[in-house]
Amino acid sequence: MLFLVLLKIEKLKLSFENDIAPVLLLVFALLAVATSMIAYYKNRENAEFSVSQIRVLAVLRTVGIFICLLLLLKPIIISRKQIKEKPVIVIAVDNSQSLAKYSVPINEAVEKIRKELSYQYELDLWLFGESATKSDTLNFTGNKSDYSELMASVSNQYINKNVGALILLGDGIYNAGQNPSNQLKAFDFPVYTIGFGDTVSVPDIRIRDVKHNKSVFINNYFTVEADIHFEKLANQTARFELSCENKVIETRAIAIPGNNYFVTEKFSIQATGKGLQNYKITVIASEPEINTANNSYEFVIDVIDTKNKVLVLSDGPHPDIGAMKGILESFSNFEATLVNGNTAPENMDAFDLFVLYQLPSAQNQNNQALQLILNSKKPLLFVVGGTTSLPQLNNLQLGISSPPANGFSESQIAYNKDFSLFRIENEYAENLESFPPVYVPYTEFSMNSNFQVLGRQKIKGITTNNPLVALGSLDGRKVGYILGEGIWRWRIHDYNMNHQHKTINEFLYKIFNYLVLKENDENFKLFYSTVYSENEDVVIGAELYNDSYELVNSPDVSMILQKDSISEFRFIFDKTGNKYSLNLGKPEAGIYRMEALTTLGNKEFRQNGNFRVVRINLEEQQTVANHQILYQLAYESGGRFFLPEKQDQLFSEIKSNEKIKPDKFVHFTQNELLNSKWLFALIILIFGLEWFLRKYWGIY
Repeated sequence: MLFLVLLKIEKLKLSFENDIAPVLLLVFALLAVATSMIAYYKNRENAEFSVSQIRVLAVLRTVGIFICLLLLLKPIIISRKQIKEKPVIVIAVDNSQSLAKYSVPINEAVEKIRKELSYQYELDLWLFGESATKSDTLNFTGNKSDYSELMASVSNQYINKNVGALILLGDGIYNAGQNPSNQLKAFDFPVYTIGFGDTVSVPDIRIRDVKHNKSVFINNYFTVEADIHFEKLANQTARFELSCENKVIETRAIAIPGNNYFVTEKFSIQATGKGLQNYKITVIASEPEINTANNSYEFVIDVIDTKNKVLVLSDGPHPDIGAMKGILESFSNFEATLVNGNTAPENMDAFDLFVLYQLPSAQNQNNQALQLILNSKKPLLFVVGGTTSLPQLNNLQLGISSPPANGFSESQIAYNKDFSLFRIENEYAENLESFPPVYVPYTEFSMNSNFQVLGRQKIKGITTNNPLVALGSLDGRKVGYILGEGIWRWRIHDYNMNHQHKTINEFLYKIFNYLVLKENDENFKLFYSTVYSENEDVVIGAELYNDSYELVNSPDVSMILQKDSISEFRFIFDKTGNKYSLNLGKPEAGIYRMEALTTLGNKEFRQNGNFRVVRINLEEQQTVANHQILYQLAYESGGRFFLPEKQDQLFSEIKSNEKIKPDKFVHFTQNELLNSKWLFALIILIFGLEWFLRKYWGIY
């Protein structure tokens, strides 16, 4: 516990660490006085001094000795300083392209705010578009307007800070993120808004959104839905055009019955080209518009020229087989072939997956088609049922075994949340567990450690350790098991409950897709997306493996990038950890082809690929200012909305707001007296003055 001496010089306080400091101070004072008395009143050499001179010299000696003794207590000086912190006024400016033509008045408004408020307040300027940052450089080049990103950034940046207000300058058009008013609850200060832009609506066509597949298989049909808004074009007719790779493939006329008309145009397209296909929707009005940039919308679809062929081999007809065929054919990337009996198709190598329904069986032990399939090393899916020969299945040594079954039992499926080979959405997992039971062999199955259980058997409401659905890989061959028959009941139940087959389709599609997916065992791999928007960074990843299939990144990896078969650029990948990464930034819209090259030892590796950067025009979609959202932000936060010409009222509002005031707090600092140079100077001065006076008054 610190003992505080009640010695205060302005805002200074002297403190000691020792609790008996008062006693010691008294002792030191008496000791200093006694030493001086002995030195000047008992010493005959001082007899020639006058009484007043002796008193002066004794006082100097006493003070000097006392200060020296005082330092033995390691005194601490505590200084107290009152600090006054200005409130922060955050100025946020929408730096997106929609405000480019208002750059001059906005810059003037910002300068006026600085001039009027900088003396009383600390001003921080923020710019926001697709992101929010502190900056003084207004360029109005943002491709998006994300007001919610600004609100979140300001809220996080000024935690426990004295923020007086947020002044927001913008047009109220947000085309990314959430409604900013949802984040006002994090603010304990008002938002003042200044609205720029034109709020008068004009004749305009705007394609608000287009829904489409990201990929489709060649020659398949896919649906595109375009949401189109017509404003102030009543009783007009617009022309709709759809083009693929600059070739018009469909046109239609759209009658516009009212001044605020919204329509969704749907159409079916057949995918004919291969690879990345660029589509463009254009809507043209019968009379001129001021803004035509929002009349078109471009999108890219990856047309895949491969299908996964599945052969379903069975020992006889069963409703499960029809159900599985229906499920497979509901997906455009699968094609199913059914074979009953012992006859094998001639083109066995053309199949990517074999489904063995209740095979091997006791009734057909010499199935030649089955032997060809087992010898093919292609992925397998076994469906075990009443005619399956479990001893023969054990003899295949394909990851699962069991003793002979003692009849059959009914079992529902219990989804295993620890399954990690692929993901089943929670909604589908819950639906699966409500499906009716299937018939499973009454026995205990054991699995190879390379297998994972997707679903366990749940008998009479009790989940067992026995697998119902399991998947894995043996010596590079993927194998799956469905250890029960009656899948057709699942499909009917799914439709009765949900009026569609979405759950069972998703469940079996994930199984089929996992089994046919080929593992990439190449030494050099590239990782990238096929489509990017022009406002996102294009990042290409790469991995290089040695002959022991260990990741290495000692050699350099270079890339040649070609845009639209014209411009060519060269890059070197960065090395991150044991992998490679190349950030190409935000390239211009267009088609890019790339070739990555590297050398490991005496082997050269190269990978080719292509991607497309799609132009986005979010800032051109809506050009009419939305001052309503600015008014809402101000009203709900306790601020006010102003037009630029009323900006002076904003300054009066802020200056008269009693809640926007400086923070006052006291700052204490502690310093040991021993570290004070002025104290040692004082000691030298005291003893030096004593010595000087003694010499001056006659003692040499």
